[in-house]
Amino acid sequence: MHSKVVAQSKPDNRESFNWLQVLLAGVALPLFVVLGFWQLDRADQKESRLEQYAQTPRVLADAGLADRLLSNQELVPVSTNLKVPTSSYYLLDNRTRSGVVGYEVVVPVQVGEGLMLANLGWVKADVDRRVLPAISLPQNEVAGVDAVLSLPDNLLQLSSESEVQSSWPRRVQSIEPQAMGLELGVKLSPVIMRLYTQVADEITPHKPTINSMPPERHLGYAVQWFALAGATLIWLLVTAKLFRRDR
Repeated sequence: MHSKVVAQSKPDNRESFNWLQVLLAGVALPLFVVLGFWQLDRADQKESRLEQYAQTPRVLADAGLADRLLSNQELVPVSTNLKVPTSSYYLLDNRTRSGVVGYEVVVPVQVGEGLMLANLGWVKADVDRRVLPAISLPQNEVAGVDAVLSLPDNLLQLSSESEVQSSWPRRVQSIEPQAMGLELGVKLSPVIMRLYTQVADEITPHKPTINSMPPERHLGYAVQWFALAGATLIWLLVTAKLFRRDR
């Protein structure tokens, strides 16, 4: 009789484990839904960027007008003429192309009467990081340059590595027009220009497209997250029905 009492007082571990599963599923369900809508939002953003890339290029007559052209858009294709008034340039670090490590070359350029930063494109890095690539920048005005205007990807300050360098070119981790303008002793537009036109033999220019995941991939991930949410909801409903029946 004593053994029967012990058996009856023993907790139902299986029932406790089922409730733990229900709790975890209840947390996962809204998370899956949020992730699904986040992927849909990312797909919309990528579609918007592709539409902006497909716009007819506008004429940029002066760097001082770049922020007005950009307005509330993320990017604006432009056609312009530019000069490179200096031999000093920055090397944006940790940029890869087709799996090859390199830099993006950033240099102040004159458009009309104003100055702005231009990302000329990609250049391969040397195996020895102490050896920086030498770029032959154009001496004369370059006409008919195709590019896209945008704000910098981030607004971080120059890295400590760039601050201690005393010679050119200078390796940096981010583009910050205000800080770079102070370093160069000039006033720069807050907008940067990414070139599609090759202006130096050593540099591979940018391509007029997004370099990250296409919208279709985001839509596919959204479907997967919503499918997981649906499966979790069905499991919760079935579990609740079985629990009520067993009671």
